[in-house]
Amino acid sequence: WIVALHYHHLKFARMSLDKSSERAVGPPPQLHFDDGSRIIMQESTCNDPDNTIPAVRGSIPINIYYEIDRLSEEIVSITKGKEEIYVALQFPDSLLEDAPEVCWAFEEALGMNALVFVLGDTTFGACCPDEVSALHLNASVLVHYGHACLSPSLQLPVLYSFGISNIDVEACVEAISKQIMTAQTGARNLLLLYQVEYQHAMEELRKKICDIPSDISVITGKIPSLQQPMEEEEEGSPSLPETITKIAGLEVPTDLDLSTMALLYIGDPNADTNRQYVNMMMQLISQELSPLEYWFLNPLATSPLTVECDAHQSISRQLNRRFYLIQKARDATTFGILVGTLSQRHFARAVTVLQQTILAANRACYTFAVGKLNPAKLANFGEIDAYVLVTCPEHSLLTDDREFHVPVITPLELDICLGNAEWGVYSLDYHDFIRNSEDRTIQEGDTDVDDAPYFSLVDGTLKDSRKVRTSREEVDLQALPGQGQIMTHHSAGAEYLRNRSYQGLDTQLGQTEVHAAKMGQNGIASHYNNDANQKGKQNDL
Repeated sequence: WIVALHYHHLKFARMSLDKSSERAVGPPPQLHFDDGSRIIMQESTCNDPDNTIPAVRGSIPINIYYEIDRLSEEIVSITKGKEEIYVALQFPDSLLEDAPEVCWAFEEALGMNALVFVLGDTTFGACCPDEVSALHLNASVLVHYGHACLSPSLQLPVLYSFGISNIDVEACVEAISKQIMTAQTGARNLLLLYQVEYQHAMEELRKKICDIPSDISVITGKIPSLQQPMEEEEEGSPSLPETITKIAGLEVPTDLDLSTMALLYIGDPNADTNRQYVNMMMQLISQELSPLEYWFLNPLATSPLTVECDAHQSISRQLNRRFYLIQKARDATTFGILVGTLSQRHFARAVTVLQQTILAANRACYTFAVGKLNPAKLANFGEIDAYVLVTCPEHSLLTDDREFHVPVITPLELDICLGNAEWGVYSLDYHDFIRNSEDRTIQEGDTDVDDAPYFSLVDGTLKDSRKVRTSREEVDLQALPGQGQIMTHHSAGAEYLRNRSYQGLDTQLGQTEVHAAKMGQNGIASHYNNDANQKGKQNDL
């Protein structure tokens, strides 16, 4: 068996030599480069075009689901007199597959003088119209598809199309009728609010509820009408022009008495996914005159449909969490103002009022515009003790706020934190914060600067007031020892940076020899035009 093993070993070695000699005959492997035209010219086919239909739209035709005819008429009316029309379309991720066909449909309906384009990823939240991206191509009007927070626009007219969500009106009326008959409070006035995706069926639902033989009246929240954009904000204006009462973005009568009504919400009452629901509930349950009952009906629930009476326990937990963050932010010396929108009306005025309010409380503040928030971005600014977020009501509360290393609060919560307001009626709309600030005169240093400690509800101990002296009273600089020259300047951010163990890369100023600028390489990486090595190879050839 030893001889046989030796024979097989010699045979395997000979086969390896033969294969290696065969490989050596051919040319060595080479890497081939091109300018990308090979991929561009490559043809691709789709075997099953039905798979590209978004599940949200289903079998509804594009012209009907995206309201091409209605929106085209409104676009023509808005842009009347303009020779060229630039229309920006904003889609949620779930509807992006239909974007090309929707563009073609709009171009056919608007004519040859219209340029229709689709916006890419949004600057901030998907529910907010992205005017910043639309203005990059000088858009005349912005069409927003999908769920929207209905915040007033700043510079562009915005048209909304919420889609057509499936809803069985007859089944909803039957479930609501049973709830009315068994209501314990005997409420006969009904406030009908809804997710905007069901807006198309709300008028029919309201009429059929009124036909129920129970002598009940129904008030329906309305989608805000198209508002023309503001040319520019007037920072010194005495009051806000808007006096319309809104609940969850929907307009309701100003003289509405909620204490005599039952609230009926059509939509998904899931606090984890439906931010409109959270906004509505936190606004209502914190008021003195809140609705008699809270009824919720989810049209997508399994049949038979039933009206649920929510005990708003999850919302109460959220309010407790907000109260905790407010108490924690009381210890902050340096605040960061996060600009979470660039297209909503009066956002610049809200930032200005926030800066004045923080300085009046003898605290320091810095303003940041960081786009979409995440814990990693804010962790880069370790000197900030708490952040104030200025954005739409549906994005004012962060879903992952426990992952941030410092509290992120709303403008109205800042007023509570600094003692300018008491815990009471809750609102996520920064317009309410501006209205409250109009009732008081904000002057820098006008708050109590007593250094007495206060009791912290977070850890149950007495804490220092931790206020920064930022008073700017007029003094005679020539009478000072420095005769008006800056001797020292206190900055909370600079002080924090000075005490850091890592302060960034060493700049090595004055240690690097200075050279005149010279031309570098140009071209693509595989073949630079002025590469000396490449020219030498060509000369050898």
